[in-house]
Amino acid sequence: MAPRPPPRPLARGPAPGQGGAELDAVEAGSLLGGRYVLRRHEGEEAGASSWQAHDETLDRPVGILAVATDHPHAAAMLDAARRAAGVEDPRLVRVLDAGRDQELAYVVTEWVAGPTLRQLLREGSVPAEDVRTMVGEAALALENARRRGLHHLALTPDDVHLLNDDTVKLAGLEVHAALTGRDLGPSQDAEAACAFDTRTLVALAYAGLTGFWPLAEPECDLPAAPEVAGSPAAPSEVVGAVPADLDTLCVQTFAGAGAPSSPGDLAGQIAPWGRGSRAPRRQGAFPLSLQPARASGRADAGGRRAPGGNEGTAVLPPGPPARARTPTPRPPAATPPRASEHTQDTTQVVRPVLGTALRTDLFDGDRARPAPLLPMAPIGRPQTRQIRTVIVVVVAFIAIFFLLAYCGLSGLGSGSLTNVPRRSASTTPASSGSPSSAPSTPAESPTAAGRPIPVVSITGFDPQGDGSEKNALAPLAIDGNASTAWTSETYRTAQFGGLKKGVGLLLDLGKPTPVNRVAVIVGASGSALELRTATGNTLAGSTVVAQASNASGTVHLTPTRAVTTRYLVLWFTAAAPSNGGYRVSVNEVSVS
Repeated sequence: MAPRPPPRPLARGPAPGQGGAELDAVEAGSLLGGRYVLRRHEGEEAGASSWQAHDETLDRPVGILAVATDHPHAAAMLDAARRAAGVEDPRLVRVLDAGRDQELAYVVTEWVAGPTLRQLLREGSVPAEDVRTMVGEAALALENARRRGLHHLALTPDDVHLLNDDTVKLAGLEVHAALTGRDLGPSQDAEAACAFDTRTLVALAYAGLTGFWPLAEPECDLPAAPEVAGSPAAPSEVVGAVPADLDTLCVQTFAGAGAPSSPGDLAGQIAPWGRGSRAPRRQGAFPLSLQPARASGRADAGGRRAPGGNEGTAVLPPGPPARARTPTPRPPAATPPRASEHTQDTTQVVRPVLGTALRTDLFDGDRARPAPLLPMAPIGRPQTRQIRTVIVVVVAFIAIFFLLAYCGLSGLGSGSLTNVPRRSASTTPASSGSPSSAPSTPAESPTAAGRPIPVVSITGFDPQGDGSEKNALAPLAIDGNASTAWTSETYRTAQFGGLKKGVGLLLDLGKPTPVNRVAVIVGASGSALELRTATGNTLAGSTVVAQASNASGTVHLTPTRAVTTRYLVLWFTAAAPSNGGYRVSVNEVSVS
């Protein structure tokens, strides 16, 4: 094999007005860290050069973000990359490496081939459900990061990638903010950072729906959103076919009338998303509890506001001229309208904007009377079809009634519907005292006899975290082998590092079943746990029926009252010391 040619030099130059030097140019073919070969230049941002590169050690494509070592935020960028690398979330673009090479500082990430939201907007409009998917997945990723004390603080449409299978990847956690000097490290105000990320996620939804950017910070190269009374106009007033919930979310957030409290709260408000949940949704804005927005003046042909004219109208880019419409005269009251006259004139339907009142200055045409919002019922054949439908339903009910009556009479004739056990011909009242002649009785239930109740399925339970707590290991807790165990993640403190109130296991019994006792073999001494009944994969509505503190060995959790449930939760409120940290370990669980 021929020897590798020497790498080409990495040139840099001063950055005017930034108080330091930034990377001026990096040539394709250069080698970083002894293993990363730069292939294609992707762009420049805040003095950093972005590249697609190839990792020759692992033979895979990677992304490179490089700055000069004397860049004012080079050290902050490397520190942010190390923090971001500790967050495990499939939606986050993974940080693979970070370091220095001569006069360069660089961060290596996995390579994502999917287009960004900004690239999708350059190609044309983005479907509203794709916007919902991208914002929802990005919100879940940032919620996971938030629970670990990390934030993005620089989210723009260039950071969110959408892959062909609806997978979403979010880039730049902590790193992009560090490059701009916005990152404050561990001393940052967590509440303010959370609010900033949540508001930016809503801005991401606004940008995806309209192609405009509604915020001054962080900066984005999309056009600024048109405004009404100092706030971005509702997305439904900029473009058509906007889902009502996303439209209202944007309006209320940017008007200061209420916003999601966290990225996780935002994800819950816009769920569900993805290909499996694309049912028809309501379009357009619905009435809000906000006052109608007012703004002075009217937009001219160039998008500027001119004095005078109607108030409360949004400054929007010029569109095609309105099509002239000739008012249709109303038929005389004595003349019954024909079926063709009931077609709704949709050009007369006006949506309320930022309030419940209809404003006549927004109506299309000379008339100030809007048409009915719902189409009138047609006359003639549709009524005939309705009558036929009613007849079919009535006949079906009659047939079902006779079928049930027949089945009931047959059951009574055969005695299959009676619960009274039959006695043998030889059984007499005089012989009832003998065990051999006693009447037969139903078999004793497994629960009453204290027999084991099978667990249909078991999984890790982490409702206050990322929803996954070593789920793959959960079946080891019911495999009948006490030498195998389910263990939780390792935390810094017994109270799970302050990230959550507890973790545990969710047991599904398959159907509502009486439960007398649950035996748990814990793998480490010192944990505290509760036995809860639940309605499903959620802690909300669950009830504590037994508990134990400083658990060790085999712990018997016996409910203080009769319990019948399908779902049981072993909820650990304190972890036990283990290998320099704290975690929960369960070797075996049995229900009886």
